[in-house]
Amino acid sequence: MDFCQNHIVYVNNSPVDTEFVDGTLLKAALPVAYLNSDEALFVQVKLADHGENIITESEVYTVTSPLAVN
Repeated sequence: MDFCQNHIVYVNNSPVDTEFVDGTLLKAALPVAYLNSDEALFVQVKLADHGENIITESEVYTVTSPLAVN
């Protein structure tokens, strides 16, 4: 997927703060609640127009590795 500045990362179907780095890289800031949970996370990237209509979206990726911060 080629990213643009309007792509947003969603975790468990909620948008998270997303930083556009370049056409191949986005950075997402996960809330601490997600980092301290041992439940699976469902991650997806979406692109919406100015009316918030979804134009395109990635498949949903499931993250099951522990993400807890020690």
